[in-house]
Amino acid sequence: VAGNGQEELLEGIFGMRKIPSGRVLLDGMDVTNMPPHNLRKLGLAALPSDRDGVASCKTATIKDNLVIHKVTEGGWIIDDRELDAFARSLLSDYGVLYGSIFDPAFSLSGGNLQKLLLSREISSEPRVLLLGEPSRGLDVKHLHILRTVLARIKEEMAVIVFTADLEEALRVGDRIIVMSEGRIVFNGVNRPGLSKRMIGKLILKATGESQ
Repeated sequence: VAGNGQEELLEGIFGMRKIPSGRVLLDGMDVTNMPPHNLRKLGLAALPSDRDGVASCKTATIKDNLVIHKVTEGGWIIDDRELDAFARSLLSDYGVLYGSIFDPAFSLSGGNLQKLLLSREISSEPRVLLLGEPSRGLDVKHLHILRTVLARIKEEMAVIVFTADLEEALRVGDRIIVMSEGRIVFNGVNRPGLSKRMIGKLILKATGESQ
C-alpha cells in the first residue's frame, strides 16, 4: 500500500534523504548518507518514482537526459559526437520513439520517457539498481516491455523494486519484502501460492498488534 515508507526508503538508501538511525551497507561497506554521485561510483544506481521532477529534466534535451551521468562522471574531455552516438544507440536498443535527440524530453510519452530513464540507469552497469514504482502509469504495451527488461537485467545485477502494487511485486520479484507503517511485516522468497491476499493478512495482523 502506498504511504508506508517505500519512497523514503529508496531515497534514504541512495543518499537523497538523511537517515537518522540505522546503516546502509554495500558489500559490507558503510555508505550511510553518502551523496548519490559517490554511490554511483561504487556501483549503486537509482531511478526514483518521481519521473518528472527528480529522475529527469523535461525541459532539457532527450540527449542531455541520457548522457548526464557520463558528462558529470567522465572528466573534463567530452566528445560530443561520441555522446550523440551513445544516445541514439540507447534509444534504438530500448525502442524509444522520438523525433530528434535534441528535442526536449517533454516531447516523449510517459512510456517512452520511462524507457529512456531505464536505459540510462542500466547503461551505467551498476551492481545494484533501485527502481521506484517502475510500472506506475504504464499502458499494457510498455508494462510488458518493462517486465521483459527486468527479467533480463536481474541476471546481470541486483534489482530492488519499490512498489505499492503487490500484484506487480509478486509477478517480478524473487524475494518479497512488505513494509507497513514503516515496519517490515513480511520478508521471504517468492513462491507458488504466495498471494496478495496472504500478504494482506500479514499486514492486518502486524498493524493490529501495533495498535
